Amino acid sequence: MPDVSNQIVDAIEAWDPLEGPTTWPRRRFMDLARRVVAEQYAHNAPFREYADRQGFEPGDARDPADIPAVSTEVFKHVDLHCQGPIERVFRTSGTTRDRRGEHHFPTLDVYRASMHPPFRRWAMPDRDSMRIFVIAKSAEAAPDSSLSFMFDGLIDRWGDDESRFFVDADGDFDDQALVAALDRACEESTSVFVMGTAFGFVEFFERCDESWSLPEGSRLLETGGFKGRKGEVTRGELYRAFGDRFELPRECCLSEYSMTELSSQAYTSTIRARLRGEDQPAHPRAFYTPPWVEIVLVDPMSLQPIEVEGPESRQQGSSAGPRGLIRWVDLANVGSVCAVQTGDLGSMTQDGGLILHGRAPDADLRGCSLTVEEWAEGEDR
Repeated sequence: MPDVSNQIVDAIEAWDPLEGPTTWPRRRFMDLARRVVAEQYAHNAPFREYADRQGFEPGDARDPADIPAVSTEVFKHVDLHCQGPIERVFRTSGTTRDRRGEHHFPTLDVYRASMHPPFRRWAMPDRDSMRIFVIAKSAEAAPDSSLSFMFDGLIDRWGDDESRFFVDADGDFDDQALVAALDRACEESTSVFVMGTAFGFVEFFERCDESWSLPEGSRLLETGGFKGRKGEVTRGELYRAFGDRFELPRECCLSEYSMTELSSQAYTSTIRARLRGEDQPAHPRAFYTPPWVEIVLVDPMSLQPIEVEGPESRQQGSSAGPRGLIRWVDLANVGSVCAVQTGDLGSMTQDGGLILHGRAPDADLRGCSLTVEEWAEGEDR
């Protein structure tokens, strides 16, 4: 495992996040993918058994769609890590009635390496540090949260000395401290980067009546989570609130998409386009992945790949292709499984962006359900 992990880290660190292409040539991607899958086949017994039932051998993979994909639901039933000691376990969110998925990491080295280049490209192409305010718990307060781990890493690498979290280990949100911090930043004309889940921002706006004209260069990052205990908020409503309460245009507001079962993140590109003087994307809500991630869209019933134009043949344009379930092939997922099947619907733009269309209805997830049953039978623990 260490050799393959080091190879992926080396490949990630060799990528130029500002100017490099967001896709690798298929031959290079698959060469690395076969090495990752071979290690997982050798050292991840549940995955090997599943691959054997599929009649799959690592050397057979010629395309990302060839790699047996594991549904995110399976992470609730099976420990999908390669053998050896575990450095960290991240758990999915859920209610007391729901079983939480677990992602076991033998090492977090690849996760740490994969976190910063995409953030550099799409969130911080213009500077090396900012004052970062996070409406969430820190990794110390929530050690099993991959989102908190990401926020912690971003503050450590990109935040100035005044950067901080505003939610404690008990979940108490110090909204007045955030109000004071924003007031101070405005008084000092210091640009800020405010981060949080969608409902973290909603709670803040509900708790206080103040509004700010954030200094030039300020920006926001929302990480999704549009459904909460108090109901649901639309993206349009939230972004209008960003404009009303922070006086920030939509082009200064960034979205991030990932999940506990993955090791990489996707971002929208509006901030990058604004700061680099490029045309705004035809689809401002489209997410873009780094080159060690490939997105495969599959039919919800059969889980067979849907034909879309490959990234090497896509041209700049505004149209999006057919919808399908989103499958991530994430080479940074070295210590578990690199092909992860989600229950989210998406489509691809002509320039390689991913548009989310929400969670697929349960009735449309028969293929995923069959896969989960195959894994969970006799494995539930």
